[in-house]
Amino acid sequence: MTLTYQADPHNLYYTSVGEGFRLGGGNAGLASICSVTSSANTFKSDHDWSYEVGAKNGLFDNHLQFDTSVFHILWYQIQQAELVPNCGGVYTNNVGYAVSNGFDMSMHALITERLQVNVGVGYADAHFTGTVLGPGGNPIVEKGDSIGLVPQVNSPWNVNTSAVYDVPLSHGDALQFRADYQYQSRNPGPFLTEIPGSSNYFPGLPPNPPTHLTNARVTYTRGKVNVAAFVNNVFDAHPLLGSYQDAPNETLTTFNTFRPRTVGVSLNVDF
Repeated sequence: MTLTYQADPHNLYYTSVGEGFRLGGGNAGLASICSVTSSANTFKSDHDWSYEVGAKNGLFDNHLQFDTSVFHILWYQIQQAELVPNCGGVYTNNVGYAVSNGFDMSMHALITERLQVNVGVGYADAHFTGTVLGPGGNPIVEKGDSIGLVPQVNSPWNVNTSAVYDVPLSHGDALQFRADYQYQSRNPGPFLTEIPGSSNYFPGLPPNPPTHLTNARVTYTRGKVNVAAFVNNVFDAHPLLGSYQDAPNETLTTFNTFRPRTVGVSLNVDF
């Protein structure tokens, strides 16, 4: 449900409430030596309620535009993997609750007739709100743990910026200069992969570090033809991302990273 209020042609305010869910399902059969109840055969839907308040505002004849919002999300009966003690079996069960609070803001500024600057900033704090114990009494998650498995945990801070400068030329031709910068922060944890005895125990996996990525492009347009020279990953950043191990406590950990600095030219023709 969404309610909006258009204060004037340049200012809109809104609030929304929504509910979502994820389908349940069945678990694979466990070995006969596993001591679990019949409820381990299936798992139910988990669901969430989301609440958001925001605004869209234009200033200086819409030369400066702001889109802002704050949100609060509650997640119930989360589908999580449980390890059966002295058995090695794993099944999905509905346990635990979580919350996510944050905001996002974007700004579009027409500094001059030729220069536009865009900035987007987002923040989210997503964590479990209580400790959940498995069949053997070992915690599956602990209160305050970040949602997700390392390295698939959200970056609390995300920043995206761009600057575009247009130069009109004779005969309708145009030249455009563009630069983009993206930043993602490190999730400080704690993480459920750090809990000994948990089915998700992988203590050697680090979260992704802070990342910085810069791209630049110059485009010349003439009629239906545009030619662009670009540099992606201008500063040749190589952060260690997506850590992976086959088993807990392994000495071998693999990572991926950004594509190396790439310089190129592209040609596009509209038909």
